[in-house]
Amino acid sequence: MSPTANGPSFSKRFGVALLLGMPGIVALVGYIYVTTPATAVPAGLSLQLLALVSAVNPLLLLGVSCLLGAYAAP
Repeated sequence: MSPTANGPSFSKRFGVALLLGMPGIVALVGYIYVTTPATAVPAGLSLQLLALVSAVNPLLLLGVSCLLGAYAAP
């Protein structure tokens, strides 16, 4: 019997963990968009793009954490 026979598969564990973490990423983008003054935005970069780019690192960290957690769960 495989270790995950009684539990959800790796992809389900990963997907659920990723979906549960996504509201935090969306909230971070919204927070940056609302609280960043226009004078703090570098030249040649819009506030919307700055907010989206700032979510890349937390999204990568969330993905890696979910992969490790889904792997270690069984």
